[in-house]
Amino acid sequence: MLRQISHLLITLVLVSTAAILTYGQTTSACPTVTVNGPAGEIYPGDMAWFSIDPKLLDITGLIFQWTVSSGTIVSGQGKAVIQVATDERSRGTSIVATVEISGLPEGCKNLASETAGIKLPGDPPLLEEYGNLPLAEERERLNTVVVEWSKNPSWYLYFILNSDAKDPAAAYDARVERIKKYLTANKSLPAERLVFVNGGSFDHRTKIYGVPPDPRELAAKGCPSLSINGPAGIVAEGDIARYTAKIDLVGSTITPRFQWTTSVGEIVSGQGTNTIEVRQPDRIITATVEVSGLPPECPNIASEVSFGDPAPQAMKIGGMSNTTPPDLEVVRRFRDELRANPNNQGFIFLAYPPNLPKAKIAARENAIRDLLTKERLMGDFDGSRITLVQATSKRDITEFWRVPPGASNPTCESCDYVRGCSSIGIERKSGIVKAGDVVVFSVKDRAAVEGLSFYWTVRNGKIESGQGTSSIRVRPTTYITRPVTATLKVRGLPEGCADTFEESYAIPCHPYLATSVDVSFWSEYRNVPWTRERKEIESLFSRALRRQPEKIAYIEKGFPLNSTVRERDAAIRRIQNYVHTTLRIPRGKLFVRPSIGRSATRLYLVPDDSPALSADWKDSCSP
Repeated sequence: MLRQISHLLITLVLVSTAAILTYGQTTSACPTVTVNGPAGEIYPGDMAWFSIDPKLLDITGLIFQWTVSSGTIVSGQGKAVIQVATDERSRGTSIVATVEISGLPEGCKNLASETAGIKLPGDPPLLEEYGNLPLAEERERLNTVVVEWSKNPSWYLYFILNSDAKDPAAAYDARVERIKKYLTANKSLPAERLVFVNGGSFDHRTKIYGVPPDPRELAAKGCPSLSINGPAGIVAEGDIARYTAKIDLVGSTITPRFQWTTSVGEIVSGQGTNTIEVRQPDRIITATVEVSGLPPECPNIASEVSFGDPAPQAMKIGGMSNTTPPDLEVVRRFRDELRANPNNQGFIFLAYPPNLPKAKIAARENAIRDLLTKERLMGDFDGSRITLVQATSKRDITEFWRVPPGASNPTCESCDYVRGCSSIGIERKSGIVKAGDVVVFSVKDRAAVEGLSFYWTVRNGKIESGQGTSSIRVRPTTYITRPVTATLKVRGLPEGCADTFEESYAIPCHPYLATSVDVSFWSEYRNVPWTRERKEIESLFSRALRRQPEKIAYIEKGFPLNSTVRERDAAIRRIQNYVHTTLRIPRGKLFVRPSIGRSATRLYLVPDDSPALSADWKDSCSP
C-alpha cells in the first residue's frame, strides 16, 4: 500500500513543496529557483521524478543541467523534468538532485536541489516465538498466530525453523509438514500464504513473522488500496479527532461498508460511514476500520492513531533545608526549567515552623528573591512568574516547582503540616483566558473556611465580585506577559499558621490574548515531518481562510531554545516560499513569527489590525 501511495504522490510532483538550496546574489528581478521532488520516501526500484518550479517555464531560453548523487537519469536531461531510476543498491540511502540553470538574469540564483529518501525495509512483526514444546502447546501457539493472521488475511506467514536433532534436514521437513497440515487442514489457512525457512541453527527455536504482500501483487488481484487519514499533530483533550478511510475504488463495482472501533474515546458521529469523529481523551487513540465487501484475499483492516494532549502536571524541581546554606544547584535547575518552558509558572514553597516571627518570614522571602536576582541566577528572566507560597510545617524547608499552564497548583511534598493549620490555598479554573473573559480565584479547602474572613487584593486585574468571600471574579486589565495575581489574607486562623496566600494566572503569548475575541485558533502540531506540516499549512488557507477571507493567517513556528538564527530563518523561509510560491497566496495574507522555547507550532486567523502583527509585539515573551 505504501508503494502505491508513493507512486500516487510522484504523479503529483508538480505541486509538491521544494527544499531550496541556492547560491549567488539576488536581485529584485530574479525568479525563485526551486526543485520539486517526491513527497515522502520511495522504494528501491521505483522511479523518482524531479522538476523545477512551473513558473520558470514562462521564461524562454533557459537551459537546465541536472546532476544526481545516486541513481541514473533515464530521461529529461536538459529539460524541466527528469526521471531517475533507483535499484536495490540504493536501499536506505537518498538521492540529491541538483539543477543548474543557464539563461537567468546576471546575478540571480541559478542553483537548487531537492532530496528524495529511499526506504529501508523495517523488520516484519514477530507474531510468535517458542522453543521445543509438546504438540498440544505448539498448537496453542499456532492458534494465536491464526487469530493475528485473520486480521490481515492477505499477509504471508514466515516460519523460521531451527532444530537440535541429529538429522536436522529430516527434522526440519517433519516439522514443516506437521505445521502446514495443522494450519491448512484444521484452520483452513491457504497453503500459498505459508512460507517456511530453515534457520540453520540448533536451538530448536521457532519464529513466526507476518509479512504484508507486495502492493503490486494486491493491485494485480484487483485489491483497492486502503488507508486512514487521521489528525495532523496533537489533539487537545475534549476536542474532536477526525478519521477518514481512504479506499481506491476506481473501476470497481465494490460497495464498501465501514465498521469502526477505537481503543479509547467516544465515537460521536460517523459510524458506518467512511469518516468518524471521536472525542479525544488525554491519551493516544487507535482508530481501526474494517471494510466489508472487498474480495476475500484483499486487506480490509486499517488503523491510525492520534495523540492526545494529556492534562499538564506540576513538576517538583527540588528542595533544600532552610537551616543550612542555600543549595545553588537546586536554584539553578529551577532557573533552567523556567527558561526552557517560558509559559510555565514557578512555585516556591517557604515552609517554616509555627510561631516564627513575621519579620523572619519576610526576611526569608527577601533572601529567596535576592538569591534569584542578585546572584544573577535568573539573568533576564521575568521574575513576576514566580509565586511564593507560605506553609506552616514542622520541617523548615523550601521547595521549588514548575507549573505548566492549565496544571493544578502543587502542594508542598515534604512539608510536615502542623495540626490545626488548615491547608488553605487558592485555586483557579484551568484553561485559556480570552480578551474580555474573567478569571475566578477560589479558596482551595472549602471545608476549612467556616468562621474565617477573607480580604483579597489583585494585581493587573479588577475584582468584579466576591470581595470578602471565599471566591472572587477578576477581569484582567493587562494581557501578553503580565499575570493576574490574587493575594488572599485570611483572618481567624490559629496563631502561627500561614495566613497569606497568592496565586497568579500566567497569560501565555498567544495572539488572541492580546487582540479582540474574533481571533480564531485553527490548529497545532509538534515535531512533524515537512510533508505533514505543509498539509496543515495548506488547510489553514484552503479551509480556514476561505471561510474568513478578511483575516490574516498567523503562524507561530515553534523552535527549541538551542536553535540558531540560521535554522529559524531557514524554516520560516520554507513556510513563506511554500505559501507564496506553491499555494500562490498574496504576501499580505501571511504572517510568520518564531516562537522560541516551544515545541508546538500554532496556526491562527487574526484581524488585519491585530497587535500581534506589529513588529515589536511579543518581544518580552522571548526566553
